[in-house]
Parts: sequence; structure tokens; C-alpha cells
Amino acid sequence: LKLHSHIVEPGWKEVHYFDSEENYKKGPNWYFKHFFLPHRLSGAKITFEATPDYLFYSNCAKRIKKLLPNLKMILLLREPVSRAFSAWKMHHYVFRTSAKYTHLYDPRSFEQAIKEEIAKGFLIDEPFSYLKRGMYADQILSYFSHFDEDNFLILTSDEFKMNLDETLLRVTNFLNVPPFE
Repeated sequence: LKLHSHIVEPGWKEVHYFDSEENYKKGPNWYFKHFFLPHRLSGAKITFEATPDYLFYSNCAKRIKKLLPNLKMILLLREPVSRAFSAWKMHHYVFRTSAKYTHLYDPRSFEQAIKEEIAKGFLIDEPFSYLKRGMYADQILSYFSHFDEDNFLILTSDEFKMNLDETLLRVTNFLNVPPFE
């Protein structure tokens, strides 16, 4: 999106406003400071943000609807098993040596983490809900209870890999911007 001439990226990729109690308490002015002011978006330019956790946490839909009732959302869904393994690798390998994210380190093997999540009925402590995050149906239905389905473009990562041009055209049509050059 940030490579499109009519779309301006935010100052910060994952703002975590609607899913973080700490950030949400800072209020909408704090949130909007992460974006260019409308008068700085010349012409038909739009902006966006990308915080994947918004889909997972059920309270986010209501919060987003309250602040941005006409928001267009693109949901990019990944095949659930690959998504779970990728998340585990981040928590197991990347966060092991990260000073900032050491508290997110998961020392368990992937097999152990998955078995424990299943044994607990997918009610595992955050942030280690590897499988539950890939159970998209309930997450999407939560948003549909607050927004019209027309507010969403739902894509899979496989669509991007297999039909990039067609998928990008669907994105630009959905956002009402010219096709990618």
C-alpha cells in the first residue's frame, strides 16, 4: 500500500491503539498523531495503518466503529497452520534475544505449544494463542456485527502470491484509488 502514489503510509506501522488499554486511554488525539493531517494529504490521497491484533481482540471492532464508522478494512488471511508456525518462530527465536521483547519469549517447542493450546481448549494465555488466532470465522463475524460487509475486502496471502496483479486491482478498486502504476 505504501508504494501506491495515492496512499500515504502512517508514521508507525503497528499503532496498537484499539487493542492496547494503555494506548486507548491516551485518547483519539494520540492515535491521530500517527497520521498525516488531512490537509497534508493532497488530492485523493488516503492513509492506513496495519495492526494485525485488531482482528483477534473482540473489543476492537466496537472501538473502531465508534471512532471511524466508515473505515474500509482489508483483511489479509494466512493459511492457519503456516500462520501459527510463523508466530511461534517469532516468539521462540526472535524474542529470545530481543531486549525489548524478552517477555514475549516462548521457550516451548512448537509441538508442545500446540498440544498445550489444544488441551486448554484454545484458552491459552496471550500472546501464545498460535492456533486460535488462525480461527478467523468468529473474529470476522465479530466485525460484521459492527460494520457492513461492504467495509471489508477479505484476501488470502495465497491470492497475493498466485495472482498479484489481479489482487492489487481488487485492492485499488476497493479503496477507490487508481490502479498501481
